[in-house]
Amino acid sequence: MSQDVSVRISSESISPAEILAGMASEEHGGECSFVGRVRAHNVGRQVKGIAYDVHEVLAVKSIERIVQEARERWELDAHVRVVHRQGHLHVGESSVVVAVTTRHRDEAFRICRYVID
Repeated sequence: MSQDVSVRISSESISPAEILAGMASEEHGGECSFVGRVRAHNVGRQVKGIAYDVHEVLAVKSIERIVQEARERWELDAHVRVVHRQGHLHVGESSVVVAVTTRHRDEAFRICRYVID
């Protein structure tokens, strides 16, 4: 079972296309991604932005543990990339990206959903 896992916290804007670039594999036919963005309204109130304070080492270890749990749960050969923002974000900016490639689509959906949830 091969593994390519990359987890990072970023102070810079996230480009989902850049994260997905290079993930294609001749062995993997399924690719699934989730992009979370800062929305303009929350609980009926207007939002101008959001700030994320992150303990980087702890956050990376926690996300890596979640990815490992997903891989063990379904015994999957998966490549996973997760990038989470820290700092101040404006409405419309990407706050988190989860990208997964696996042999089949169902596996990619399962891992992507498990990691983001």
